[in-house]
Amino acid sequence: MVIIAILLHNHALFSQASNFTKPKFEIDELGMIPIFTYHKITSQDNLMNRKPSSLLKDLDYLRTNNYYLITVDELYRGYIDAPHGYLPAILSFDDSHVSQFKYLDQNKIDPNSAIGILENYKIKYPKFRVRAIFFVTPCQRGQNELFGQKQWTKKKLIFLLENGYEIGNHSCSHPSFQTTSIDKIQADLYLSQRKIQEFLPKFKYNSLATPYGSYPKRKDWSLLAKSSNRKFTYNHRLIFSYSNRMSLSPFSKNFNLQRVSRLHGFEEALISYREKVQSGEWKPYVSDGNPNTITIPKSRRDELKNPSIQNLILAPNGLDNYSWKLY
Repeated sequence: MVIIAILLHNHALFSQASNFTKPKFEIDELGMIPIFTYHKITSQDNLMNRKPSSLLKDLDYLRTNNYYLITVDELYRGYIDAPHGYLPAILSFDDSHVSQFKYLDQNKIDPNSAIGILENYKIKYPKFRVRAIFFVTPCQRGQNELFGQKQWTKKKLIFLLENGYEIGNHSCSHPSFQTTSIDKIQADLYLSQRKIQEFLPKFKYNSLATPYGSYPKRKDWSLLAKSSNRKFTYNHRLIFSYSNRMSLSPFSKNFNLQRVSRLHGFEEALISYREKVQSGEWKPYVSDGNPNTITIPKSRRDELKNPSIQNLILAPNGLDNYSWKLY
């Protein structure tokens, strides 16, 4: 059991180093969390592509502006161990394209692939925590079939899990959930689970990013998390959209496990994100430095998942109990 005391405050501030005017952020763990989404790493910069040099620039921005990369599992559990004054963020990659993870030979990773860039960044800046999740499409063909290069599929998947990365479901064949029947969607999600288990027999997805950010009818959202058909067993604890917005804090009463927002990872969207954070339009999650406490402004008390201060309350993820009190 994780015991968490919630500290309510008025004046904790810190200044973010930035390429813009340095804004002052209040310590606020009900703030929003950016989840940046990338697709291909190529020689272009547009909605579906990011240059290696641009991805490197993005990492530099995060490192020099007090961001702390967390995992999807940590978001779900509400256990965010970011240093005091730091802003948690998540990197996500969709479609399992070969440009995200490419071998030049059996033992050499392409330094211009996403994994090559991330792994080299670890070496260059060992104090900067590097984490990312890769949402894969096992039934896609060619370069999107589990990072292409079939001879090294298992090697790549094992490498990801052994080096601090996560693997999530992005469906098997990448259909639009808006135009596909819920029965076919469930079958596709289960097939994706089975396909990846051909390489990782005991592996099970914990999260799903819907293709194109599409959803079935509202009444069927719960079936994206768990199937109603006993033949189709899967369990997606978090489901991610592609709405080009920041995610709510996992401690917010409005945090929806079935529709977690993500940001587009291309130049115009990233510039817009920085400007909105700087202007105060989007208020970021700013850590108090203690993963066992939740610190928020008094003015936001009513936004907590459960504002009761009399008894133990259930954490947003449904796993851990935590208590809190006023100071």
